[in-house]
Amino acid sequence: PIESTVGVLEAVDPDEGVNSEVEYNIVGGPDADSFSLITRKNEPAVVTSLIELDYEGGKREYSIIVRARSFHLFSDAGVLIRVQDVNDNMPQLKDFTIIFNNYKNYFPTDEIGKIPAHDPDVSDELKYSFLSGNEANLLHLDRLTGQMKLNSRLNSDVPKNGTLLVSVTDGINEVRAVCNLYVRLVTEDMLNSSVTVRLNNIDQSAFLSPLFNRFMLALATIVPTTE
Repeated sequence: PIESTVGVLEAVDPDEGVNSEVEYNIVGGPDADSFSLITRKNEPAVVTSLIELDYEGGKREYSIIVRARSFHLFSDAGVLIRVQDVNDNMPQLKDFTIIFNNYKNYFPTDEIGKIPAHDPDVSDELKYSFLSGNEANLLHLDRLTGQMKLNSRLNSDVPKNGTLLVSVTDGINEVRAVCNLYVRLVTEDMLNSSVTVRLNNIDQSAFLSPLFNRFMLALATIVPTTE
């Protein structure tokens, strides 16, 4: 935050008494207007920020020139201020949907995807878990990577739905979201009778969440079938 302490500077004067008193000022540098000094008599100078310093903001290094003066004598020193990454952002995760169309001999045994979470903090390590809804182990989850696999028991001719509560944490902050799982059986008859619908000006991510549910509801009102 603004007015945070970013460093302490102290000059050493070999003189004694009043001749050893030192005053500090910022006299230059490309970022001189972004910092100030708090000075007290016979104490080091405290460098404070006049702006928000954010590692994720892009600018991670600042430079100023500080002058230490004792009467008519002075010395200038360049001060380099580097912004370090701290855990100051929540992980980001929204509700998402997994749709698996199960066609014979094409059941996947590898990962089908990853929980779509990310953290603006570059150095954070996320941990993933299911809080509820996965008591039957419909999905196998790698807690460290967020990668998911389908349980082989889903490879059947019985459609299966699930609603799972997902948790993602960076060790301090936690975010939760709902994962809707739809497993559908696809047969050759269905493929032979299928219709291709093309949607313009929309990408896959935007369509699958949340527009997909609206699209399915709309189709269910037109086609004589359930959602």
